[in-house]
Amino acid sequence: MLDQLRAVCWAVWIRVLRSVGPVLPANRLRCWALAAQGYAVGKGVYIGERLLVSDELEADDGRRLSIGDRASIAQNVTIVVSSHPNNSRLAPVFGHKWEPVVLEDDVWVGAGAIILPGITVGREAVIGAGAVVTRSIPARSVAVGNPARISRSIPDPS
Repeated sequence: MLDQLRAVCWAVWIRVLRSVGPVLPANRLRCWALAAQGYAVGKGVYIGERLLVSDELEADDGRRLSIGDRASIAQNVTIVVSSHPNNSRLAPVFGHKWEPVVLEDDVWVGAGAIILPGITVGREAVIGAGAVVTRSIPARSVAVGNPARISRSIPDPS
């Protein structure tokens, strides 16, 4: 009984963080809210307002989202780590997709971008505003559009 009560309290706590965290008035608080949900948040990360992380409450370890050091995520970005057709008749056909999203160090995600399950965005890559990322993006690349395509590489500054 006590374990069930703890599980319910944890689920309520996560729901509160998911509801309030994205609109907290300071970047530090938004980063704290993500970390408090069990996600990996690096040092010097910037999280814009209204970041939506679509994930199941029944998460086993919460590490399905990893944000590297100095990553910058603009406002109104959606990161999908869990997706399924719920009670639809399509459920047996498509199943439940639960895959990690990894944003490596120094990634910049533009406003309104959508990142789907199982995506890794490589170090120092840029995701353009409004892009829909359906495939992993290599390091030092700029990806734009729907679906996101690599438009150019970023030269090494050294």
